[in-house]
Amino acid sequence: FSNSHATKGSLQNWTSLSKADHARIGRVRASRALFIVSSALCSGLAAPAMAQSTLPSPLLRSTIDTNKVDLASGTLQLSDVDVAIGAGRASLANTMYWRGGLAWQSSFDLTLADAGSTIILYLNNSKRTYTLSGSVYVSDQQDGSTVTKGSSNYTYVSADGTSVTFDKVAGDLYAPASKILKSDGSFINITYEMATFVIYYAGYPLTTKYSRVTSVENSDGYKINIQYVYPITTIPIEWAGRAISAVTSLNTKTGVAGPATSYSYSPYPQTATSMTATDAAGRTTTYRMSTKQEILGVKRQGSASEDVTLTYDTSSRV
Repeated sequence: FSNSHATKGSLQNWTSLSKADHARIGRVRASRALFIVSSALCSGLAAPAMAQSTLPSPLLRSTIDTNKVDLASGTLQLSDVDVAIGAGRASLANTMYWRGGLAWQSSFDLTLADAGSTIILYLNNSKRTYTLSGSVYVSDQQDGSTVTKGSSNYTYVSADGTSVTFDKVAGDLYAPASKILKSDGSFINITYEMATFVIYYAGYPLTTKYSRVTSVENSDGYKINIQYVYPITTIPIEWAGRAISAVTSLNTKTGVAGPATSYSYSPYPQTATSMTATDAAGRTTTYRMSTKQEILGVKRQGSASEDVTLTYDTSSRV
């Protein structure tokens, strides 16, 4: 596929943005970092030296209608499976979630926030909270799941016995997931990369951490790789670092490549007015966006015109 950011000088488009674009993007980045630090203070924690800025929070309880609109907030909550490999119990699939705020997120990009006596879990399109009871965090939603804290990680266990391991990261409020273990003994290992950034808010430096998933592999040997437009050490802003360029799959036992999807942006991720997903057969899905990064239309594979169009009020509600 064609993507100007995947070529030499990929940051030129970033440096060519107008002063107004830089100011807008800087405010988004700084306000998110400040929100995390202030949240820690409000929860009674001392603000850490490093904190990870995040995407808009998923929903506590799903209020999404058949049009993928969250009726509680008026925001669009799209999800699409872009790559799937294997069959039945051995299958492995990556789902991309649109959360607004200029970002798509992989279904394996799972995080946990520790606020002392409370833990917040971000799992796909849901947010779950837990309160410490003795040595175990119990679900506030009373769904039978629990979270335990170890010296180097956290372990979430669902009512059906599935567990997710989250790695502790020094100086970071958020712990990324590294393994999913199912009750039948099968598992998925999650690999991620992390970088540290310094931004300025009101003239003061804030050090933030940022992680993103690079690959997942299950116990049956199926693997999915996620590639990004920007190297993590050179991304201009956190949400631009989530701009995915390709998702590929592989059967590691046979060495045979599986389905893949590539992504292109126009004009580039920071201020894209359209994003196109192209599968291995050349079929495309195009998402049209406003200058405020609201999705205005979706044209599915094989369609001559947009299948879905959306309008928003002045508060960006559908």
